[in-house]
Amino acid sequence: MVHFAKQDKFSQVSESRLGRHELLVIHQHLATTNNRIAIFVHGLNGKRYATWGSLPLFLFEDYTDFDIGLFDYASGLRRLCRRDSMTLVTHIQQLADTIRDLSYSQVVLVGHSMGGLLCKGAIKDLIDSQTRTLQGSRAVDRIVGLFLVATPQAGSLNVPRLLSRASVDAQVLRAHSPFVTEINRRFADRVDTSGAARPIPESAASIATYAIVAGGDVWVDELSAGLSIGRDRVKNVRGSHTSIVKLTSKEDDVYQWLAKRPVACLGKASRRTVDTTNSQILNARLPQQLPSAADDFRLFGRDDVLERGRVILTGLTGQRLVHIRGEAGIGKTTTAVRLARSLSDEFPSGSIYIDLRGEEGQAVRVPKRITWTLHEVCVFCGESIV
Repeated sequence: MVHFAKQDKFSQVSESRLGRHELLVIHQHLATTNNRIAIFVHGLNGKRYATWGSLPLFLFEDYTDFDIGLFDYASGLRRLCRRDSMTLVTHIQQLADTIRDLSYSQVVLVGHSMGGLLCKGAIKDLIDSQTRTLQGSRAVDRIVGLFLVATPQAGSLNVPRLLSRASVDAQVLRAHSPFVTEINRRFADRVDTSGAARPIPESAASIATYAIVAGGDVWVDELSAGLSIGRDRVKNVRGSHTSIVKLTSKEDDVYQWLAKRPVACLGKASRRTVDTTNSQILNARLPQQLPSAADDFRLFGRDDVLERGRVILTGLTGQRLVHIRGEAGIGKTTTAVRLARSLSDEFPSGSIYIDLRGEEGQAVRVPKRITWTLHEVCVFCGESIV
């Protein structure tokens, strides 16, 4: 199921050396032993190496502190040509089981097109099953980052109806298919895609999620590719559905944007798990009260406001107050929460959210509400307030 290639320089493993059932090839650095890995999952009709161009090579060269895995499965025409091919659900379960059984403590998943749906499906499977590693920890907690590259999260409107009748893969990729609908429901209910280091319910997961959208993609539209992911975690690039992953230069926009973020995900995860015996205490001492990102998809036309807010709060003036004014219902709160979430790395001490709306027909005493909120946070953190 897994083939390990210990290498000084990245070199593709010939398929002739691999058995038909070795789904994952892991390229390990010869000089180091890592507990972190980035796993690439190709899309419909894709192949282990051909899909990604030089992207795995570039990452292997530039970052020696995590290994590179490439997951392969039969789909599309390859599925039709293989009598022993498996269903998409089986591939999802295999990916989930592989993540559980690997010795790596931190995993970043990178999926292209339908491969992104496989990644999300594996996360759903691990959440639903609550399966655990040999060490007793939840397997889903190993996943610290998810990158969806041209992934039809809501399905694709451009799948020919005739093709969807003949291909099980095309049925999955149709817009709002039962498969993608169920995965999106689970993510909306149980996945914090901001990846923030804060206490979460046992039935949920916190995974930093990013999306890359191709401007010339005729298969996946912008809404489907970036569904429910904050604007600050979406990268729009030139190129087609397939060309954006076939990188030939480290100067490519996709590589420049993507290469830094697996490292950031793994870095945040290492801080969260540096002391497993005290991890809950460490997380609890950082107040993280921002509302869920579930409403982020409703925010449009606020990029200039968000950028001005970031400039003010991170500039050299030392200003720490931004007041957002506007008519009721235009998205002031959603804009403020999005701004705060995008600045979480700049203000690592935590975030406090105070709801001043009050109940219907009742006025809110603002000073009292703020005082009580600060009091609760300080008590929670073991501090005092005068």
